[in-house]
Amino acid sequence: EIVGELRRRLVDVHVIMTRSATEFITPLSLGVISMNPVVVDMFADSSKWEVEHVSLAQRADIFLIAPATANIR
Repeated sequence: EIVGELRRRLVDVHVIMTRSATEFITPLSLGVISMNPVVVDMFADSSKWEVEHVSLAQRADIFLIAPATANIR
């Protein structure tokens, strides 16, 4: 819902998922909704010549952690 609503508002959404998150929804589903590749492994080989975790941080205007629990620090 969150990704879909942001896309309806023309926000460029880039999804980063934990391995555990992929047990609830597939990266393919969020990739289709966000219209961007989904990152699951920050250190996997990439076809791009950039450091994935650095480039994502530089590109972002805001980070949203959802769902957030009491364990978020």
